[in-house]
Amino acid sequence: MPKANSGHVSTGATGGLANAPRRDPLRCVVTGINLSADVPSLTAREKECICWVAKGKSSWDIGAILGISECTVDYHIKIAMKKLGTGNRMVAAKKAKQLGLIAPQFC
Repeated sequence: MPKANSGHVSTGATGGLANAPRRDPLRCVVTGINLSADVPSLTAREKECICWVAKGKSSWDIGAILGISECTVDYHIKIAMKKLGTGNRMVAAKKAKQLGLIAPQFC
């Protein structure tokens, strides 16, 4: 008659997996991640520009709102995109919002 399975895996006399440490699946997912290191820091001006991008404003509009040139707005957005690892201004705005770097309702 077969022996009842106790739920443990054993590979014989050498111990094998039976002696392996048990791991909590949730802990394994989080191990090694430093959330503060994964969130880039944006300057106040980069945050302002990305915040207005999230509201659908063009670089020209943002420049007029902030009193800076369109080129300067593009520069700040470009740097923010690089820090956020995106190749698109709207994706950068979405990522900044998800990371809690901006709150478009307060722009």
